Amino acid sequence: MPYRKRDIEERAAPEGDAGIVGDLVRQFADPYAFFRELVQNAIDAGSADIRVDIGLDTDGALNISVRDKGEGMDREVLENKLLVLFRSGKEGVAGKIGKFGIGFVSVLAIGPTVVKVQSTRGRAGHTLHLYADHSYELFEHGGGTPGTTITLVVPIRDKAKEAAVVEHVQRSRASLKRWCEHAQVPIELRVDESAFGSGEIERVDRPMQLDGSLCVASASSSDQRTQVIVGLNGRPGQRAAFYNRGLLLAETEEDLGFPGLALKVQDASLEHTLSRDNVRRDAHFDHALGLARSTAHGALRKAVHEALLEATESRERYLGLALALTQTNLDPLGFPLPLLRAPASRRGGDVGHVLAAKGAKLRGAREHSTMTALLADRGEPVVDLAALPELYARRLRAGGVQLDETWLRALSAVELIGVAKGSADEQLLISVRATLDGAYRAPSEVLLATVYGAHGEHIAIGRPDDTGRPEDPFTLLPFLRAPLVLNAAHPLVKHAREAAAEHPAFGADIVVRGLLEQMEQLNAARSERLATATLTALLGPDDGRQEGA
Repeated sequence: MPYRKRDIEERAAPEGDAGIVGDLVRQFADPYAFFRELVQNAIDAGSADIRVDIGLDTDGALNISVRDKGEGMDREVLENKLLVLFRSGKEGVAGKIGKFGIGFVSVLAIGPTVVKVQSTRGRAGHTLHLYADHSYELFEHGGGTPGTTITLVVPIRDKAKEAAVVEHVQRSRASLKRWCEHAQVPIELRVDESAFGSGEIERVDRPMQLDGSLCVASASSSDQRTQVIVGLNGRPGQRAAFYNRGLLLAETEEDLGFPGLALKVQDASLEHTLSRDNVRRDAHFDHALGLARSTAHGALRKAVHEALLEATESRERYLGLALALTQTNLDPLGFPLPLLRAPASRRGGDVGHVLAAKGAKLRGAREHSTMTALLADRGEPVVDLAALPELYARRLRAGGVQLDETWLRALSAVELIGVAKGSADEQLLISVRATLDGAYRAPSEVLLATVYGAHGEHIAIGRPDDTGRPEDPFTLLPFLRAPLVLNAAHPLVKHAREAAAEHPAFGADIVVRGLLEQMEQLNAARSERLATATLTALLGPDDGRQEGA
């Protein structure tokens, strides 16, 4: 039957259903959520693709159309599934049947004057007009290509018309991308030039992914009905979104046991709550969350490990990942820790990190220095503590990882300075040993070096052993004495080296006096012996006696 002109006078006024319909329309927090309902119906109908068109008609009204190539609707489907709520405005008139379904109510949320439904199934076709007052007209017509097209005719006021059209277009696009971004069938959007669009076709759907996550892992159930994707969020709290056939059911930031993570769950068994603003918490929901948890502590943990391993080359990147991990309940044990410098034994291979193993005893420092470099040259790793947030370091310690930062207060390293034969420096070192031999005890030898670490401010120290602890150069047993290292960076040693250019003995006196005072061993008797030895060296034996007389 062809279209018939609607006769307003013949249309019956809506009764109690109007209040119910109004309540149902108001339940949709997003008035453009009708896109989700229409796309869902198209997928249910088996459509291979869906197209959305937006444009202005010749009367200046905005037309929003959703077109599918599904199986279409026959009289039985319209009567028992779609038309279950509204009362007909032409009861008993040939070609007009049925009532409307609740899900379809969403098409009234943006205030169209009429919603047109044209559907073909087999050889039969139907055209339905649903009006703003909730009455409708339904016509039968000849069949054609199977499928359904639903068009919302939205009135646009002349005042600020352009702004109103642009707002409708923008909100339509945003709603499509929100509710249908991971739809399991292709969705195309075309905004006609009349609606200030380009007329080009824009793809709405895309594969399920997490934007902005630092690292991501995904998994599927054995029957492939459930897919989850979990990502390191980088922010406090969590974000979760649940989908059925790629259509968004609900988004939530409530505590589901995934602190610091974002997740998306796709499961064809998930359903809306009755209010359509959340997802039902049933066995399917629990199963999906179980898969998400195992993914977080399995595949995501592995992805985080790889990301941290790569980030050990960049303090900034590692710090960002470690900060994000402090928001989660992921166990940091077993993750790689960055080093200030790769140990010599590892260079050229897998370098730049150690694993945070339970019971590990690791040295750490916040800045690279000659001291850390020298330890690295000895094959000893030093963890870059500046790349570890304090909370992350505390969790490592709580897990049994010892991160020692106090070693810098006890250990030292030396960088030896070469001394040319016959030079003033050589004469100074010889004189220092001889002077100490006369005034206190002679070390095994005297060396010149720059001292780093805990004893960097000292005049001299015993040469450190392999652990960085200075040995005793003045032990009672001569054969156990270590070399004495003069600290070339100390002001007194610098002054002694300048003096030694003319008088090595005078330079040695400066060093030995300072050293014995540092050791609290400079008493009156030793001071007198030092003075006598120095004057003897400077003036000669005879002049020294005359001076003493």
